Amino acid sequence: MTNMERAMNMKDEEKLYKCFEDTAVSYYHSMNKNPALPNPGSWDEFFSDFLSGEVGYGSYLNYALAWEKHMDDPNVFIVTYEELKETLLEPL
Repeated sequence: MTNMERAMNMKDEEKLYKCFEDTAVSYYHSMNKNPALPNPGSWDEFFSDFLSGEVGYGSYLNYALAWEKHMDDPNVFIVTYEELKETLLEPL
């Protein structure tokens, strides 16, 4: 069973995703700050690896596309960071 399948089976599971660009930048900085992780090299090297899925967590794009198939499922709620920021004090 994949992580996505497990998440879909959990009734109280919540996931919040950053946009592709923010995810790449955050991942790059995390790798640079954590000495236990391999050095990502230059931004250009890292970004090339990120685009091809040659990073520790695999392809972000494939993972996001797998979730896209479930956007209309009743237990999936899609919201952008910008929408959350606008309605910060309102309940989901």
